[in-house]
Amino acid sequence: MTVLFNILYRWGGESDWKTNYGCKDFAWKSDADKVMRSYTDEIDESFIEYKDSALVWNYATYFGSQQANKMLDDLRSKLANKPIVVKKGKHIVEVKLQVHTYLSSPSLKSII
Repeated sequence: MTVLFNILYRWGGESDWKTNYGCKDFAWKSDADKVMRSYTDEIDESFIEYKDSALVWNYATYFGSQQANKMLDDLRSKLANKPIVVKKGKHIVEVKLQVHTYLSSPSLKSII
């Protein structure tokens, strides 16, 4: 078994990667996207990256940095009961699926 970033896995000899998401409900992405779009529309040099299990808001200005803190609060409030993690990095705000280690996944645990 090969595990990549605790999100993807595959068994030896298989060419296709499988996901190890703890949930199949990605409705939170729509809510997060709405919040991020409202900031992107107002802040120059900002954009959203769309990933399989995450949304990442990128900014380049000092104003963007100030607004990132406000966005964190907005996202955490809007997505409080969802299985996600919201964090701020260098020039980014990321909302991603909270992923459990592959050993805690019931489907994988039963075969290990």
